[in-house]
Amino acid sequence: MIIKTVEGLEANEKAKLVADIFKKFIEVKKVLKTPKHNSKVEFSSRSGYKRSYGYSTLDEVLNQIDIAIKQAGGLSYTFENVNSDSMVGVRIFIFGDSGAWIEFEPFYLPGGRTAQDYGSALTYLRRYCISSVFGIASEEDDDAQSISQKPFRANERQQPRQAPRPQATAPQQQPAEDSKKPISDDALNMATVTYQNRPELLVILMKQAVDGDKEAQKFIRELEGKDKLLAHEINKRKLYEKVS
Repeated sequence: MIIKTVEGLEANEKAKLVADIFKKFIEVKKVLKTPKHNSKVEFSSRSGYKRSYGYSTLDEVLNQIDIAIKQAGGLSYTFENVNSDSMVGVRIFIFGDSGAWIEFEPFYLPGGRTAQDYGSALTYLRRYCISSVFGIASEEDDDAQSISQKPFRANERQQPRQAPRPQATAPQQQPAEDSKKPISDDALNMATVTYQNRPELLVILMKQAVDGDKEAQKFIRELEGKDKLLAHEINKRKLYEKVS
């Protein structure tokens, strides 16, 4: 996530624009309602287990976002299609009405061989990306069984499958702990939690807690599991200091 402003401004003017777009972004998220999961899709596992799960269509997601923006005001958004080799990608921009905008890294999926495959990937990416940006749960949790290709960011690489190695005659020693893949600053800036029954950016709550908000401080202290780890990383890197 990158926040940009019009060129030629003084530092204090830039800071005001950044603070303004963050404030408006938060206001939109406060009034944003989760779209209903009116659509269904079915899948079968290799073992024969069948299950259906609900999801919100792109139109339903955009409709709720547009309603929230109309209610809170001050924001607009747009999609940009990007291509890389055989991959199709989507990048999202959020614009404030005062001269600042937020640019998000693109997500990619294989484009497929036909125009229909390309269009389906593009529609899914738009729904996936805009839902991620605004913290919308646009589909029911299906333990990832229904997703054949997960969208990935521009700086991620798909690793080719390797042929299995011959089994060694004696087991080799493994390290005590596998090295953990570091969490990117962009992922931390986009991490959301449910705060006061609404999705909220964790980095914003961390900023509010540092500024003395008692409710935010209590909420941060009581975080558990993955959310606690994300909050620790945000605090460790002091990412909240970039929030004006």
